[in-house]
Amino acid sequence: MYGLALAAVMVTQAASLGSLAVVASIIAGHAFSSVRHLRLQQMRAFLSPRTWTDEVLRRAHGDRRFKVAFTFNWVAAITAALVPAVIIVVLLPVSAWGLLGVCAFDVGSAAILRAAIHSRLRGMEVSA
Repeated sequence: MYGLALAAVMVTQAASLGSLAVVASIIAGHAFSSVRHLRLQQMRAFLSPRTWTDEVLRRAHGDRRFKVAFTFNWVAAITAALVPAVIIVVLLPVSAWGLLGVCAFDVGSAAILRAAIHSRLRGMEVSA
């Protein structure tokens, strides 16, 4: 039973990290392609974090691979936090249920972070 629980945690964490790596590589590709053709004066303006993130997210937002990987990462991150919660309830004694707070924090922080990114992307969709 514990082996199955460990395997479930490992699979969800691998899915979350794998999809995060795909999202990061797509964003890095768009970042490098937008920096490659800039002149020095433009590069200084581009290094502003707000300008940089807007430009890169605008380019990545139109990429279908980014949307699929971001959605998969969204689901994998929430699942990776919920699987340990289920394991805690099913396998551990009631005295260990305080660990559910860690799982709740993980779900909450994952949801808030991804909701903020999704909101930013949605704002770009409306303004475009």
